[in-house]
Amino acid sequence: MTANETGCARTVRGLTPEQFGAVADLVGDDLAQVDEPAVALAFGDFRAGMDELREAFAAVNGIETGGDND
Repeated sequence: MTANETGCARTVRGLTPEQFGAVADLVGDDLAQVDEPAVALAFGDFRAGMDELREAFAAVNGIETGGDND
């Protein structure tokens, strides 16, 4: 069962319940709940990395992006 299926998706500062549930599904409920601040920081780092990657691909392809989460 995933975190979302067991109802473990909960609010962590900076994350929606859905975001926390997605992270918990990846790393496991127990680990995600042991160090919630680390989960929030890791998710923020992941999002920042994905934003940089999106910008890099857009630049290579000559596409202008409109900002966060296009």
